[in-house]
Amino acid sequence: MDVSGFSGIAAMALAKVYSAEGRASEGASTFTGYGVEYYDSCGYLFLDSKMGGIGAKFIMNRDGANADRVALRLYDEHFSRIIEYSGYDGGQNGSVVIRRRPSKTSKILLETATGAVTSLFDRLFGKNSNSVDESNMMQGNHAKDEIELMEDAIIKESEPRTIEDILTWLPPTVSVLVDATFLLFRLTVSGAINAGDSRWHKLGLAWKHIYDIEAKHGRNADENDQRVLFNHAPLARVASALLLDNDTIGQRDNKVSRKIEQAARKLGQLMNIKRCSTDDQNNVKDEWAEIVRLLDEVRTGWARCSSCTAQPMNQLLNDIDVDGMVLQSFIEHAICHAATQAGDYDSLCVARSICSESVTLRANSPENWHRYGVILEKLGDTDNARNAFHASVSLGIGEGGRVGS
Repeated sequence: MDVSGFSGIAAMALAKVYSAEGRASEGASTFTGYGVEYYDSCGYLFLDSKMGGIGAKFIMNRDGANADRVALRLYDEHFSRIIEYSGYDGGQNGSVVIRRRPSKTSKILLETATGAVTSLFDRLFGKNSNSVDESNMMQGNHAKDEIELMEDAIIKESEPRTIEDILTWLPPTVSVLVDATFLLFRLTVSGAINAGDSRWHKLGLAWKHIYDIEAKHGRNADENDQRVLFNHAPLARVASALLLDNDTIGQRDNKVSRKIEQAARKLGQLMNIKRCSTDDQNNVKDEWAEIVRLLDEVRTGWARCSSCTAQPMNQLLNDIDVDGMVLQSFIEHAICHAATQAGDYDSLCVARSICSESVTLRANSPENWHRYGVILEKLGDTDNARNAFHASVSLGIGEGGRVGS
């Protein structure tokens, strides 16, 4: 792959191949190591952040429990940075900080090039103390110029702005927030962070900001001329439901399933991501079992109908295409986590079928084997659970994750 726009597309396609085949080691090396150059400067908006998030998931698949710190660093580097500098995290009073285009760019580039040439000749022919002092002075002046540029570059609201100035501030897109939400959910389920982490709070504020913009300007409508938010980004309805109580769906056609949004909303409440306690603690296990049922019906495309005698199963119509690298991964982790919390036999059997499928299709992932062992242990199959744990250890540095992952 060459370093161009085409290399960014090729990198995304390669990530899907590695994910489908369970090639976690190659994915981690490619998207967090030497392969960063293929997409880092390809020109697509925030593609480096999206691919960095994919690399964090590959690292968690490969290294399991030992990958928490690395994955959190990648999240902060690729997602927290965007949310914080844009002011969408509630910082800077939520204001937009726009900087004017640097006017001394050509001067800085010329000084940098001159310094590089001087350094080359110094290495070839040696340098005296005077040249060392001059070099240190040039470096000090260069750093001073950079500080002055940063301080003087902030444009006040009363000052005129150009197109180049505005492009120095890029807010997080819906796609970036979706990837950030699913990665943070994965880290929470694995035990790397808890639901009270400040990252969740900042991400929720960012989603609230996006929701307000969509509600004000994104007046999309369906066939019945009814308002549907995030009609252009169905995954945003799922991701935002984990953090917001607002109805992003509107009055859609009854034939279209809303089960995945309902399950995500329940997950956000039970995991306390929305920072709201559950009133009836006696029915918590039933709520977790309900999440398993909803997500299993979304995954299979068939819903149980207890009141129907002639047709006990109804086919679901979803308006969300299940992407194996994004949504399907979220559904699998959510079902297994909810099943371990519910603890009932039916939910654990659903999780066991998912784990059995995952270790068959992606047998090289230590996390899949460890999750399989956890579910088998919950079901009382200790021998096969022990074998799954051993397979997890033999395939990775860690044991593939923690309980509930």
